[in-house]
Amino acid sequence: MDRGLVGTKEGCATGDCGACTTAVYSLEGGRLACSSLNACITPLASLAGKLLVTAEGLAEPDGTLHPVQQAMVEEHGSQCGFCTPGFVMSLYSHLKNGAAAEREAVITSISGNLCRCTGYVPIIRAGMRLRPADAEDWYANNAAAIKKRLAALQRENRPRRLAELEAAWRKKPKARPVAGSTDLGLELTQQLAEHELLPLAEIPELRGIKKAKTRWSIGAAATWAEVEELIAPELPGMSELLHRFGSPPIRAQATVGGNIANASPVADGPPVFLALGCTLVLQRDGKKREVALEDFYQGYKKTVLRPRELIREVRLRRPAKGEVFDVGKISKRFEDDISAVCGAWQLRLGARNRILAARVAYGGMAAVPLRAKRCEAALTGQPFTLATVAAAAAALSKDYKPLDDMRASAAYRMTVARNLLRRFYLRASGQDAGLEQLSA
Repeated sequence: MDRGLVGTKEGCATGDCGACTTAVYSLEGGRLACSSLNACITPLASLAGKLLVTAEGLAEPDGTLHPVQQAMVEEHGSQCGFCTPGFVMSLYSHLKNGAAAEREAVITSISGNLCRCTGYVPIIRAGMRLRPADAEDWYANNAAAIKKRLAALQRENRPRRLAELEAAWRKKPKARPVAGSTDLGLELTQQLAEHELLPLAEIPELRGIKKAKTRWSIGAAATWAEVEELIAPELPGMSELLHRFGSPPIRAQATVGGNIANASPVADGPPVFLALGCTLVLQRDGKKREVALEDFYQGYKKTVLRPRELIREVRLRRPAKGEVFDVGKISKRFEDDISAVCGAWQLRLGARNRILAARVAYGGMAAVPLRAKRCEAALTGQPFTLATVAAAAAALSKDYKPLDDMRASAAYRMTVARNLLRRFYLRASGQDAGLEQLSA
């Protein structure tokens, strides 16, 4: 059916420009949650049991513009208009999630939207006009009916438990399980691939993040937005990394398990998880096995996953007292770009600042995300000083033969990896004054 709703634009078809941004309502623990979404890389199967809202759906039934739309009109936030619906929907999600009407908060919410015409200033002003009362719209007033309808949709005939999904997969072994689809979506738009899909996002055994005293247990279908909320505050540098990982729509959609299983050498999650001592719980036909993340990758885009086996859970050790952690990412573009190099470092310090144990990992330095064992050996047992770090940085050349591609040369990657290790020391020792201004 062609509804003639032309507000949602296809610009980049890669989830980068934001012209296709929409909003989606879903039931989360009985609560009606709203998030922004890049329509261009979202298969229809991912929207089962959810309510999709485009720019055409914001005005009241009598035609009165939504406060977000009205603010854009009054602040002259549109010129050619191609990007405007996407900005409107990003600001709508910003409003619905109670984000502050402060400049930096608005900029963060529209960081996945590009505009050639306005210079962004009037759009930011429009976002800064929004107030909590503006969220009391048709969707808020009809929340009970929407929740009832979504609950009914979720009970329809499709896998709702992991056992049901595995049974469906046995009948269709060539089907592709999909949760966030932010990478698989590129196969659909760029390569015109066709896949039969099995949606994972609503399987409860794959959802949520649980925090114990010594570790986090992360469902494979947990999103990076959930990581940002529940885990990042405990990890220095993690919030900064996630803001550069992708835009709010990407972080709300992309999953932890997908980032790992995709087996990209430049994925940002695996270096962090390797440094923190991560293990994966894999499952096939009800049978589980546990694999250390460093043993999961067998080569470029190759993993130990067996046919019809999936990642069920990611187990991550929480840093303890006396341990220091940090993460750093370098990419061509500051926001929403694939890494040239991403590094993570975890040290356990003892008396007199001596390094008792070290875990160092990098992405972008090999065909798979990889720990730097020789670098770790150079650190272990030594005092945590700049001289020790310099020796460990030199050892990186024995750990890696860096990638050499369009994002960065091998020589550049090695230089950056060493400098990031030095920056880790400066930040951990409180000697990083001026570093942020230097890198801005």
